[in-house]
Amino acid sequence: MTQVFGQDRLQFSHKAGFYTKPIALEIRSDLGFEIRYTRDGSIPTNESALLADFVELSYRYNEPNQFASIKTAINGSWEKPSKKIDKAHVLKCASFRNGQITSEVYAKTYFVDSLIFERYTMPVMSLITDGENFFSRDSGIYVPGAHYQKNDWNTGNYYQRGSGWERPVYVEYFSSNGELNFSQNAGVRIHGSVSRRNAQKSLRIYARNEYGEKYFNYPLLPHREADEYKRIMLRASTGEGPPTLIKDLLAHELSRPLNLEIQTGRPVIVFLNGEYWGIHDMRDRQDDRYIEYVTDYKKEEVLLISNESSNSQEMFNFLVQNDFSENENYNAIQELIDIENYINYMIAETFFGNRDWPGNNVDMWRPRHESGKWRWLFFDIDRGYDGSHQNIFDVVNDIPEKYDYPPITAMLFHKLIQNEDFVLMFVSRYAENLNTHFANETTTKKLDSIENLYHPEIASHVARWNDIPDLARWEKNVGSIRNFLNLRPCILELQLRDFFNLEDFGFSCIATDIPQTQSLKVIPNPNSGLFFINSTLNDSATGSLIVVNNQGIEVKRSNGVELKPGKNLMNINNLSAGVYILTFQSDELNQQLRIVIE
Repeated sequence: MTQVFGQDRLQFSHKAGFYTKPIALEIRSDLGFEIRYTRDGSIPTNESALLADFVELSYRYNEPNQFASIKTAINGSWEKPSKKIDKAHVLKCASFRNGQITSEVYAKTYFVDSLIFERYTMPVMSLITDGENFFSRDSGIYVPGAHYQKNDWNTGNYYQRGSGWERPVYVEYFSSNGELNFSQNAGVRIHGSVSRRNAQKSLRIYARNEYGEKYFNYPLLPHREADEYKRIMLRASTGEGPPTLIKDLLAHELSRPLNLEIQTGRPVIVFLNGEYWGIHDMRDRQDDRYIEYVTDYKKEEVLLISNESSNSQEMFNFLVQNDFSENENYNAIQELIDIENYINYMIAETFFGNRDWPGNNVDMWRPRHESGKWRWLFFDIDRGYDGSHQNIFDVVNDIPEKYDYPPITAMLFHKLIQNEDFVLMFVSRYAENLNTHFANETTTKKLDSIENLYHPEIASHVARWNDIPDLARWEKNVGSIRNFLNLRPCILELQLRDFFNLEDFGFSCIATDIPQTQSLKVIPNPNSGLFFINSTLNDSATGSLIVVNNQGIEVKRSNGVELKPGKNLMNINNLSAGVYILTFQSDELNQQLRIVIE
């Protein structure tokens, strides 16, 4: 029988996956041709290593880092790993006859580690590509390279965009127990804006016909019914401060009940050419295809704009020219925007106190038909949770006064609060969410679950990227999120009352059914040193605030402290974690409170 040249197939004695002991990998050509292979991600050629009887795949514990030692940033965020990172074996192989390739190129990843089945608690994604595609000075997408201009952090190969900077990659996706869920050829690009200049970068991975498969045919993301995706985003949460890796994912999970276009996701461990590349969040990419699979619209039926482009000029002009205290104008704007979506979006952004918004990170979409209304995409909350006391309502409302062409999202808020019906709907919906989805019990429970998910993997991640000093610092940073979530509802109550001049709006951070055994109460407790003293006194009281540690030593005293009826924001700085006794002394009152600082 005549064989068709180039149609040879290879057979492997071991499938890709996890192994606790070294293996002797045998590879056979169906046509009996010679087999050549590489172990660094490059495509095999006639000059590559020739397979003899088998390839020995042993432990890689003591092998030096290769790709992880390549500098991937100029701005100081890159630091060479201080120890040898985890490694896997990556093979690319093909058959050859008379110097010509006679099969497709096969790629496989083998994790050989005596504790491999206990090593990872998250799914593992292996990316295999020629190292030049990521690290070449001229064409590598992950390095400063030839496009970096001295003293300009906003330049570099990683800032290049478009199809010319897409590189081929082979993708394998394993469950945490080593089961291979899918594998295929794809394309990869750098994703993001300012985060491109950070050492660890976000990646977009594309399925295309030209690579062999049109889709990634696997249910990759939780809470989605989709089992095929055109694009996968591997998000590196490098825009946070202080870093936790979980701020954005937590915000999306907490906002899930709000009927927003959120990004669902799950954390994964990424390996690049067999070297540990740290934790990434596998996410939706919010583009026209995303709209297609979360709604009933086809991508060609959707208009999507980023950072409020000129497509929103008509709405902007209408806002500038009209008084929204008049219901006629308020009703007219509701023909242009989905008002409930806008309110939910504003509640989520302001609750988390997103500092990189609304002057940035604002994407909107609407159906292209005549009655299509604008909706907002919720994304990138890395700069949230930063200061539980910040008044973001003032920030958003003041933006239109500071710009010749202010962001439409801020302009909308500035104008809509002129209308009593809008204010009533906004504060009522806010109260509803503070009582339910953003209540302390709900947010703390979700934070705990995500913290527990990440905790086992953090030590390896920080050893690879050095963006967090150690596990203890990570735990402290997560503690700052917990403190923010504990304080935020109380602070928002005060700010909403003040901003909208409200006496009552359906929410109080002090539950009315809690028996008050004392006239003063600390909220929350534990806390970070920033907390409320709630007073049930009928009148103000002025006195001294004294703090002693658990050994009875006075560590802080403030005189002339006025406590008003209701909630009084307090800030006790520079105290280490522990239990303290806080005493308030005045002519009318002498009361002790136990306070726990985390």
